[in-house]
This record gives sequence, structure tokens and C-alpha cells, in this order.
Amino acid sequence: AVDERNEASHAAAAGKGKGLSILVAEDNEINALLARALLVRLGHRPTIAGNGEAAVESWAAAHAAGTPYDLVLMDVQMPVMDGFEATARIREKERDTGRHLPIVAMTAHAMKGDRESCLSAGMYAYVAKPIRAQHVFEAIKDVKEEIREEMDLEVNARTVAGALRSEGHEAWPHAFGKD
Repeated sequence: AVDERNEASHAAAAGKGKGLSILVAEDNEINALLARALLVRLGHRPTIAGNGEAAVESWAAAHAAGTPYDLVLMDVQMPVMDGFEATARIREKERDTGRHLPIVAMTAHAMKGDRESCLSAGMYAYVAKPIRAQHVFEAIKDVKEEIREEMDLEVNARTVAGALRSEGHEAWPHAFGKD
């Protein structure tokens, strides 16, 4: 099994460069090494967790340290705790954070219905194994676009709230019919 390994100190690397901080939950040593090499080549900062339990622990530690991951690449079948259970635990714990971490399923199961199973389990996207650079690149690109859109929505909401307040609307959600 793969032990949790950090490409560089996660906390020290947080915020540097334009790459994402990516947790890779993968029990197969070769797949983990390939994923790490690919992500580093793409300019990202990967951390490897060898099973779902280690992934949940790494997510919690990064969150507690104030250096949350931007994305998780989650193998679906792993020992100790599989990717579905790990995703469920992360989703449960993040309810208190107000943040929704994109989790991309990685699985050798590319059968009909597997994609839907991953999405219904709370995963953001689905990448079939063997891992292909283009598919990982596209999933990361989609996540970056979603992060950018969320930031734009947050900025726009603050702008609207500020404008409403400046016009004398104290409780701005009422202006949108949200009581």
C-alpha cells in the first residue's frame, strides 16, 4: 500500500503558483506515482493517500491547518475505506465548513451506470482508468472554471448586497424574496 506522501510540504506550498493543491487517493503504487508525476508536470501540488481513511485524515488535517485542498482525485476501490465511503465522510464533515470540495472519481470500472453511481455518491466528475493525461487535464480545467465561477458569484453577491445596503436596504435577502 502507498503511504501518504507529500510532493512538498502541503502547508508551505499552499498559495504558491497557479497550480492546484490536489489530494490523490490511490492504493496502487504505480498509479499513485503516475498520477503524482502527471500532476507535477501540469504544475500542481499533489499529496498521495494510500486509502480512503488516509484521504479523509489528510483532508481534515489540511482543512484544520488552513490549507484546504482544491481538488481530490479519488480511487473508488481501495482497502481500509473505499472511495465512496471516503467521499461520504468528507461530505459529512464539510457541511460545517460551507465549502464543497470537488472530488473526481478514478476507477477502472467504466461500465454503464458507474459514472452515475459516482456522481450520486457526491463526486464531481468521473475519470476512467487507466489514467489518461487528457482526461485528468479536462477534469482539472472544469474544476478551475467552477472555482472561478463560484468566486465570481461570491463577488457579485457582495457587490449587489453593498449596492442594496447603500440604497437603504438593511436586510438585502428580502429584496430577493429570501426570508
